[in-house]
Amino acid sequence: MALFANLIQWSQIYLVPYGGIGLFLIAFMEAFFLPIPPDILLIPLVLAAPELGLWYAGICLGGSLLGAVAGYYIGRKGGRPLLNRFFSAAKILKVEDYFKKYGEMAVGVAALTPIPFMIFTVSAGVMKMDLKKVLFASLLGRGGRFIPVALVLMYFGEPIMIFLNQYFEMLTVGVAVVVVVSWFVWKKFIKKNKFPILD
Repeated sequence: MALFANLIQWSQIYLVPYGGIGLFLIAFMEAFFLPIPPDILLIPLVLAAPELGLWYAGICLGGSLLGAVAGYYIGRKGGRPLLNRFFSAAKILKVEDYFKKYGEMAVGVAALTPIPFMIFTVSAGVMKMDLKKVLFASLLGRGGRFIPVALVLMYFGEPIMIFLNQYFEMLTVGVAVVVVVSWFVWKKFIKKNKFPILD
């Protein structure tokens, strides 16, 4: 996690002065081509102004969702050759396997974890998955990541950074597991009761 801590320090020097605009741009670009997690800017911004924590989380979420739409349409237009050009065959096969197992919710899992989000948004477009479902999964995943981070920092401040630096990846993976389990339970309930929102 030294790399994560170093990225946060770097963002404090070079990105924090751009505030919400910089946060929006990083969250937007990370969703389809920039392999830098927006958390590295979200964290120092919330620490600097805790009263704006949820506002910054909302900016981060909005930018990421728009970026997911951009990634989706880039994938639809570029097709499989685009994936082959920018990602290794092993990564593409792994992502395809996730989509086969979890459908659009694979995007939500990637949105929660340190897995590069962009390969899932672009792949969803290549595979012509349902955009509404992709966005819904992205909303759950990105919201389930950015909002809790902001809330924790708002209430605990700087001391919690030691904990986050050591366990951030483990926490995001743990939350992802909870979301996947909840998704299957919810989807089963929806299908059983013929609730149309995700059919």
